[in-house]
Amino acid sequence: MNFISVSLKNFKSYPDFEQTIPLNHEGIKLIVANNGAGKSTIFEAIIWCLYGKTSQDSVDDVVNRYTKKNCKVNVIFSINGVEYSVFRYRNHETHGNALYLFKNDENISLKNIQDTQQLIQDIIQIPYQAFVNSIIFSTDFYSSFFQAKPNDRLKIFESILSLKEVSVLYELNKKKIQELNEKISYEESEKGMLEASFNSIKEANEAYLDGVKAKLLEFKEEKKSNEQEIEKLKSKIEEYSSIDITTELSNIETEEKNKEIRNAIEEEKRKLINIESIKSNIAFLQTSIENLSKIDIQKEIESVKKNKEIDTKILELTNTKNTIYYSLISTDQTSNQLKKLQSNKEKANKELESIKNNRCYACGQLLEKEKNKELLETKQKEIESIDKELKALQDKIDEANANNEKINAEIKDLDNQITTLKNQKNQTSFTEESIQEYQNKLSKFVQEKAIKEKELDGSNKFNNEINDKITKLENQLVKTSISQYNKDFLINLQNIIAECINSITELENKNKVIDKSAKTIFDKNFIENNEKKLKEYKEQVNEKNNLLNQLKETMMYYQVLSTIFSNKESGFKKYFINKMIDVFNETLNFYLPFFFEKDIKVFLDKDLNETIEFDKMKVTFNSFSSGQKTRVDIATSFALFNLVKVFFSNDTNLIVMDELLDKHIDNDGFDAVVDVINGMAKDNTIFIVSHREELKERFTDKIEIVLEDNTFSKVII
Repeated sequence: MNFISVSLKNFKSYPDFEQTIPLNHEGIKLIVANNGAGKSTIFEAIIWCLYGKTSQDSVDDVVNRYTKKNCKVNVIFSINGVEYSVFRYRNHETHGNALYLFKNDENISLKNIQDTQQLIQDIIQIPYQAFVNSIIFSTDFYSSFFQAKPNDRLKIFESILSLKEVSVLYELNKKKIQELNEKISYEESEKGMLEASFNSIKEANEAYLDGVKAKLLEFKEEKKSNEQEIEKLKSKIEEYSSIDITTELSNIETEEKNKEIRNAIEEEKRKLINIESIKSNIAFLQTSIENLSKIDIQKEIESVKKNKEIDTKILELTNTKNTIYYSLISTDQTSNQLKKLQSNKEKANKELESIKNNRCYACGQLLEKEKNKELLETKQKEIESIDKELKALQDKIDEANANNEKINAEIKDLDNQITTLKNQKNQTSFTEESIQEYQNKLSKFVQEKAIKEKELDGSNKFNNEINDKITKLENQLVKTSISQYNKDFLINLQNIIAECINSITELENKNKVIDKSAKTIFDKNFIENNEKKLKEYKEQVNEKNNLLNQLKETMMYYQVLSTIFSNKESGFKKYFINKMIDVFNETLNFYLPFFFEKDIKVFLDKDLNETIEFDKMKVTFNSFSSGQKTRVDIATSFALFNLVKVFFSNDTNLIVMDELLDKHIDNDGFDAVVDVINGMAKDNTIFIVSHREELKERFTDKIEIVLEDNTFSKVII
């Protein structure tokens, strides 16, 4: 990911005109300004534009406090040769709080801000915290690492490597274990209730056997009642049998089958493919192929190439124009001073006239001769002084106007050159991408036509097969008589007769059971029914046992996860950080020789305790001088920063060193830091942010930011 530029307007301290800072130089560029002038604001704008948030302020705080509207930031970058442009607005009169994304000048923004934001993050593939930690190098974030306790060092690793989410997972897992414990308690309670029901039915069976004897006296009356009911049911059956139910139902069933066949025929007809639609598609594709073939694509390619070269020249002239524009000198303040002095002179002349008339200009009383002479000389000197100041201011205004006239002439000449170049561009509606799209579209139409022609052959064959099926189905239709009875009536009548027969059978069986029960004193149906219920309860208890076993097995997995997400030695965080410690040790000992002439090695163990060897002796960090501690801190900062870039695989070209050279280090330490940064400068765009004016002598490529009238930031490149 290569950054190209960032443009700001009404963002925090930046004013109501757009200022653009290039981000695609190779090497080191110094950004110098007083504290509060807006140095770091440039990079806060990049983060806000890409992610919609800043590290400290709310989203509304990004709008300039004086203009209170029309906040706009534009970041341009490229990935794998594709140029992207992100525009984010806040309190804008035209765009509101909109977010736009362009790909090679094509607007690819989605229907809402949330979807567009997700699309941007899918393209850059760097999470917010990873971007901040691996782009902006601030020693304040990494400072005093070796003065911190091991537990605090662990928190630093967690923060820069975004491992805090593991602690969140630990708490979620803990909550899940609590839920599982509650579920197990509930299921064990349910199991206890089922076992109680099982024992209750079992006891009921036993009680039933004791009551069998009491039933014997009831059997005699029950058998007599059953025989009377059987006679009534036989009379009903004889009455209902006058209708031939079987024949009538057969006719109805045949008609239902015919209806099913007709529905099947209609279903098959719906499967028939619209041949004319396919033929129409083939004709459309043939016309499209012929139309595309009429375009002289080679001529369009040459036009696009020429226009691209002209656009490059126009961009160069525009950048030159923007550069000299900032050389214009404002005369507003000087003119105001001139008017004020002219007003003072008029007042002084009136006072002089009053003195010449021997009157005090303050109270109007007559003046004594000596006092008159004294006031006259004083006022004449005051007027002479004003005249000198007026001449100096007028000379300054004339000089500025002459300079501005020259600059405006240069701007006009550049505008003429740009207009001439624009007139030289060829008229074409094509771009490099649309030419490729044209060629792809022609190839696609040819392929689609071949597919459609093949589809037409297959569709004709398919329709012939469907028509054959329809003919076979039509041959299955059977002629039948229409029944005068409703099917439900016949089935109901049939069921009534069947119920009567079943009732007769049931009553006869009951009588047989009564006869048998009188001999055996045992109701087999009752016992079997209860045994069936006992079996069901037993199966439910087994199901509860299986569910409890599954829950306890799941509990075991969550307990394992609890150990993995914890800070214990066997936990994921300790394991992962132990792996990263080797990378950290190697990187730290790579940077330390830049800052020390004597041999020095520093190693962290798995518990984040350090071992320091200095000049072949084991020493402690606190034994170092303040300057030596600062050098170790800076080397540690480089090592941790490098660790973050490796961890997040961040291959952007942008690195920001925020006030790194403002630390209290001696000249040797300063030179060491510069050597390290120079080593990182190849193929990277590095900005060194500082408020130290003397650094301007050490760097040829620099940007200065001034806070005009203590209000608006201005970039001077």
